[in-house]
Amino acid sequence: MLPEPPDPLIALGALDAFDALDGLAQAVLIVDSAAQVVFANRAAATLLTQPQGLRESPRGLQTPSPEATQRLHAAIAGAAGGGLAAHTRTGNAMLVERPTPRTPLQVLISPLGARRGLAMLMVIDPQAAPRGIEQRLIALYALTPAEARVACEIGNGGNPRAIAASLRILPSTVRTHLHHVFAKTATRGQADLMRLVAQLAQLTHGFTGNGD
Repeated sequence: MLPEPPDPLIALGALDAFDALDGLAQAVLIVDSAAQVVFANRAAATLLTQPQGLRESPRGLQTPSPEATQRLHAAIAGAAGGGLAAHTRTGNAMLVERPTPRTPLQVLISPLGARRGLAMLMVIDPQAAPRGIEQRLIALYALTPAEARVACEIGNGGNPRAIAASLRILPSTVRTHLHHVFAKTATRGQADLMRLVAQLAQLTHGFTGNGD
């Protein structure tokens, strides 16, 4: 039996999904139990260059808040199986606050399969413009750009009042756009629309993976 490779990158290279991670439109990070980044797909690498939110440092991933950073490191250790969590690995989720008017990042932390010492982070930026999904909605359902934008905001879990504030339009305008979106997409409510947007997101991610 071969000894376990000491370098986490060697273990990471053995994962069947390694190449696919880099093609995902969603930001994905793989970190060790000390919150040091082992791998960042292209979307995550772009996210880490933004001045606010998550960033790399010699002390591991950092957030704008020391308290949030401490919680993030504890969650990563729990998922990776480090420190007091060496025998129990658990997933977690948290918000990373950003200065207003930006909404918090949503961070999902989970164990990386059976591999101890590593955890996977999926980072969702609700304000990231899902241009590919908007274009697909316009092409498939003849939505206007404004209607497609509202549909994507609903797909990201937004509510009409918050969407109106984010887009700087009246709540009544959001309701009008939604009425048109429901009619054109044959969806029967916000939950139904969210499922449609999620399905289109999977298609869009797949096409992104075939790009450059």
